[in-house]
Amino acid sequence: MIDRERDTITVRRAMDALRSADESSVPSFDVVRSRARRPGEPMRWSGVRIMTIAAVAAVAVISVVGTNRLQSRARPQLAVPADVRELSNWRPATDVLLDTPGRALLRISPQLGASLITLPVIGASS
Repeated sequence: MIDRERDTITVRRAMDALRSADESSVPSFDVVRSRARRPGEPMRWSGVRIMTIAAVAAVAVISVVGTNRLQSRARPQLAVPADVRELSNWRPATDVLLDTPGRALLRISPQLGASLITLPVIGASS
C-alpha cells in the first residue's frame, strides 16, 4: 500500500511540473483576447492561411480532374458486332405481303375540302 501512495505522489508531482511548464509558455488570457478580431473589423489574412486555402483548392481541382479522366478511360466503347449489324438490315421474304392495297391512304391524313381522287398516293409512280 505504501508503494502505491508513493507512486501516486510521484505522478502528481510530475503532473504539477508539466502544468507549470505549460503555464509559463502559454500567453495570458488578456494577451490572447487582445489579438481577437473585433466585430465589424476586417479579417487579417496571413500568408499561411492563404497558402493553406490555395493548397486545398489545388488538391480539390486535381482530384476532380483526375477522377474524371480515370472514369473516361475506364468506360468501354460500345462496339456493335458485325452479325448484329447484318441482322438489323435483314428483311423477311414475306415482307411484300404487308403492303396491301389502300395502305397508303392510311399513312396520310386528308385535308379538309380535298378529294380522295386528288390525294397523292405514297409509293405510286406518276
